[in-house]
Amino acid sequence: MFVTFLYLTRLGKGKNVALARYVASLANAAMIPAPVILDRSSCTSTAFCRELEMLALFLIYWLSHLANGEQTIVEGPQESFVFSGQTVVLKCKVDNQKGAVQWMKNGFGLGVDRQLKFFPRYSMIGSASKGEYNLQITNATLGDDDIYACQISEAAHEPSVISSPVKLTVLIRPTPPKLLKKSHVMNAIAGETIVQSCLSKKESHVVTQESLQAEIQEEIQKDGHGYIVSSNVSFVPRPDDDRKYLVCLSQHDTFPDKSEADSQKLVLQYAPRVNLTLASTHRLREGGSALLACSVDAKPIDDIRIMWFKNGNIPLPQTTDTLVFEVLKMEDHRSEYTCQASNAIGTSRASLKMDVSCEH
Repeated sequence: MFVTFLYLTRLGKGKNVALARYVASLANAAMIPAPVILDRSSCTSTAFCRELEMLALFLIYWLSHLANGEQTIVEGPQESFVFSGQTVVLKCKVDNQKGAVQWMKNGFGLGVDRQLKFFPRYSMIGSASKGEYNLQITNATLGDDDIYACQISEAAHEPSVISSPVKLTVLIRPTPPKLLKKSHVMNAIAGETIVQSCLSKKESHVVTQESLQAEIQEEIQKDGHGYIVSSNVSFVPRPDDDRKYLVCLSQHDTFPDKSEADSQKLVLQYAPRVNLTLASTHRLREGGSALLACSVDAKPIDDIRIMWFKNGNIPLPQTTDTLVFEVLKMEDHRSEYTCQASNAIGTSRASLKMDVSCEH
């Protein structure tokens, strides 16, 4: 604008200076839209006056164009998530709009009509005078899970403008997980492999689960309504797992508590676990007494059979959980005594060597 003002002023030097200054004042006020009227009676040269008129009009048009600026998208859409059946709005606000605005879905234009009549659940909402062309999607379905962008088309010698593409993710609640079970209790034997399956129906692929104590394999099959996920667990329970629960946990953002679970109680049977101890804190001496206690944990426990052995394979007559030495002899020194317990599941044993001191 400074260069143009100088040009007009220089053009008016010595001839119609007042008119040239008047046109220059129009240039300075060109930011305010108003009709430009030149008084030809003050112009002594018709050609000079016509040239000033053309320059003034060109200047006003040029300044008006600069004031409007290039069409831009001042606010584009963001990555969004929506639950199935709910409504989501993707933002699009434009400035200095000259071309038509439309939304692109996976590169396909949805149309410039704000009602988007070919897409009944889609519409552009907001104030057009404020440049708002927000895309509203109602009753979202899995078909709306896609890439979206807002675009201003080319117009008035200005190129088209398009926002960064963003992903809209539609979250659909899976069915709660279900263990394949006949009852709420699983009867099993400790030490033997347990295999169990858990099913959940989902509309999309899921993340594989992991476990530190079990091997988990997932199988995904697609039917006409989504994906059926079968999570198969294989593990070997220990006696300490008796009366604990096998839990199938499914996590998803659509669940009220972010997760759903199904469980089954483990009722285990296991072979005896035997612990043999000397029921004395004093040093064993020849002629003294001693007692060995055989502690047994087993399930079932009511059919426990206990046997005692000396030095590996010499059976002793005792069948209770204690072995009493009323008078220790030196022949008991370094002798190994074994308690063996058996039930319907199996047999276990524990051993202990005697350390008897000679009495002088």
